[in-house]
This record gives sequence, C-alpha cells and structure tokens, in this order.
Amino acid sequence: MVDNARDEGLPEGLAGYVELISRFTSGALSAPGFETRYLEFTKQDGMLYREPMFGIIDKLFGDVDEYFDDPDATPEERAQAAETLRRQAQDALDKLRGLHADDAEAP
Repeated sequence: MVDNARDEGLPEGLAGYVELISRFTSGALSAPGFETRYLEFTKQDGMLYREPMFGIIDKLFGDVDEYFDDPDATPEERAQAAETLRRQAQDALDKLRGLHADDAEAP
C-alpha cells in the first residue's frame, strides 16, 4: 500500500516498485506471493534506471531470487526465510522512499 502522504508524486516506475514492496512489508502479500510478483514485475519493467535506484531494485531482485520457500523446511525455518526477505524488502523500500524524499527536497 502506497503511503499517499509520503509517496505522492513518485515517478511512475518508482511508484510501481513502492506499491508492490509496500504490500509485502505490510503483510498484504505472503513471501511466496511477493517472490512471484516481484520477479515478474522486474522482468516486465522496460524502464532503464540510473544509480542508485537501479542498484536498489537489482539488489532486491537478487534477494528475492535467492529466497526459497522450501516445502520440506520446518514452519520455523519457513517463517525465518520469509522474515529475512521481508527485512530486505523493507530496507529497499526505505531506500527508494529516501530517493524520492531527496528529489522532493532538491531545489
């Protein structure tokens, strides 16, 4: 969920990432659901991003790609893997929002 006050005026490409990541970090999407949607979203995204935005999106892509919802894992192991991915996504979200805040404050 995009925080309207904080995320108003986001560039189009950035808004899509913020919306998707926010849905996951708020608990609206499960880790496996986020994994599927994020990988699809980034693969279908035709935008070319500059640094540091590209680096943030790409790092989270790697984190998501590394995530594995092992059906043989214990519930605790699955929960830990999901929580690790959620923390990584929150870090990316904070950084993306920070970029937007920096742009909004620029003269």
